[in-house]
Amino acid sequence: MTPRDFRIGYVDPFFVHPGNPDLLFVAGAKTGPGTWRKLHTADARIARSRDGGKSWDILTGGLPEHIRANIEGMAMDAWNGGYAIFAGTTDGDIFYSDDEGEHWQTIIKGIGPVSKSHHYSNLALEGQEAHH
Repeated sequence: MTPRDFRIGYVDPFFVHPGNPDLLFVAGAKTGPGTWRKLHTADARIARSRDGGKSWDILTGGLPEHIRANIEGMAMDAWNGGYAIFAGTTDGDIFYSDDEGEHWQTIIKGIGPVSKSHHYSNLALEGQEAHH
């Protein structure tokens, strides 16, 4: 659903708003996990489509300018008349938005990695031991 030159090269979480099938969210790293160890960054972003995936906007409002970790977990809490989005990183940071991703805030920093398998260990910095 994304062009080959899309900013998110390693798409991970993806979901559709339950009340609006044209409203899509995706997150992920600029490159695949194999390059994270060399670069020490996943350079992750979150994107949104309001037209069913025909076009995508990279979301920035309130998110760090550079997200070193990968975003490997996302959830949406939907209720009658509203919803909130949560995104978790392999560094253990949680981002939150309640306005379709226009504005974000970091609500938790440094909890355990939100990570599939061993992906977080690919981002461990020199001298930093990855815990299993």
